Amino acid sequence: LATPDEQQPAKETSEGTSADGPKKEEKKKRRRKFDFGDAPDPSALPPLTPQQQAKLVKAQQYALEHTVKYRTLLQNPHAVMSVFFPYGQMPPPALTVEQIRAQQEMESKKKAIHLMSRLYIGSIPFDLGVQQIRPMFEPFGYIAELNMSHDPATNKHKGYCFIDYDQPEAATLGECMNQTQLGGRPLKVGRPNSAPSAEPMMNILKKEAERFHRVYVTNIHPVITRDDLQIVFEAFGEVMSVDLAPYPGIPGRHRGYGFVRYASQQAANDCVAAMTKFDIGGQILRVCHALCPPADFPEVAPPPPESSLAQAVVPMGAAPPPPMGGYSAAAASAAAAA
Repeated sequence: LATPDEQQPAKETSEGTSADGPKKEEKKKRRRKFDFGDAPDPSALPPLTPQQQAKLVKAQQYALEHTVKYRTLLQNPHAVMSVFFPYGQMPPPALTVEQIRAQQEMESKKKAIHLMSRLYIGSIPFDLGVQQIRPMFEPFGYIAELNMSHDPATNKHKGYCFIDYDQPEAATLGECMNQTQLGGRPLKVGRPNSAPSAEPMMNILKKEAERFHRVYVTNIHPVITRDDLQIVFEAFGEVMSVDLAPYPGIPGRHRGYGFVRYASQQAANDCVAAMTKFDIGGQILRVCHALCPPADFPEVAPPPPESSLAQAVVPMGAAPPPPMGGYSAAAASAAAAA
């Protein structure tokens, strides 16, 4: 006979089995729902009508035809491509090794140009914002984007921002703003930390740019045209071309910067030395050597015939500046000689 202590576990197990009994029955009921053993016998079903029989035969033929069709496609690669490129379209040809390398080089150049066009500005006073930073850096080139990080807790900026210019030369000119006093604090201006990663490609671009003898000119007055610039810059040598970046959506207006291409490197050097911080039309020009090979600008629509530098917007009651800001070819020669 078992002792009372030995009978206790048996009692617990019996209670456990009795408690698990309903659960097992529920599981059996669930299994019966998916048990197809109780399915009706097909012979007991009512016979198909002639219409249903015809539809069944048609469906079987359709399934058989498509099965044969897709098995054939799998054996014929050209037929498979015709499914993905219908209406006579041809699939793109496979890229060669040279094409893949060219694509990789193009992506590297785009990344390098993007980093060359970015500027970091730090140590910004917290009581100042975009309204004060943008006018300080706009004279160096067209600002495509200005990102200033904000703290969500205090709703104030973190004391730094990034500026993305249209052209890398603008960022190079903007570096001169380093240690400039703003709100009682010296600004810290430089390149982002990721710039050294693209330095090899930057050097390649600079080498390619030297072959074209181009000069970057910015902070150009809105009423100055391509012909006006050519007259001014011809004082330093033969000008091959003058390109102004068009302002989108406004015919005849440029973005305030462009490129002047000379026939010789000496002419480009003289231009940079003489025309930096030169006043034309009340605005100080910023000039430097181009850092990248030329990219074709869309044509700027010609301005109205009556537009000239003398009709620039001036304060009420003030006399307009003289034609070409009082600048002449003789003055340009004198500046070049100086």
